[in-house]
Amino acid sequence: MEKKNRRSSKTGPYEFGRLLHLATKRLQLAVQRSLNRAGLRMTLPQWQTLTVLAGAEEVSQSDLSNHMDKDRANVTRILDSLEHAGLVERDAHLEDKRRYTVRITAAGRELESEARALAAEVEQKMLQGVPAVERRQFLRLLRRLADNLD
Repeated sequence: MEKKNRRSSKTGPYEFGRLLHLATKRLQLAVQRSLNRAGLRMTLPQWQTLTVLAGAEEVSQSDLSNHMDKDRANVTRILDSLEHAGLVERDAHLEDKRRYTVRITAAGRELESEARALAAEVEQKMLQGVPAVERRQFLRLLRRLADNLD
């Protein structure tokens, strides 16, 4: 049986979605492997959480869940593990004790920065041989595709 050409130019139903998914999964796997090789004991969702928190003074747990497009229970589990590791802190919201605010700690900020540098290296490997003009065009196209479904 002959092996199919993986670089096929077919554009059948859902081919864009399939290839976007394939590229995303390979990128995620490569980043996770890079984190593991560097000895950073962190999952991609944990890193994503730290990245969001690194860009803000503090965030409500609910807003974090919405921003990450993850259900609250999943975000709670992620935050539990990050808090246990001393990477984030949670406090009851000042006006509404049912809500929590979350902020990244100095240790969390340092780990997020290390992970971001490793992810940037993986992204550079993924983009090698792709000229800057094509990268910009691709980003514009991805934004348009996402906006079309928003």
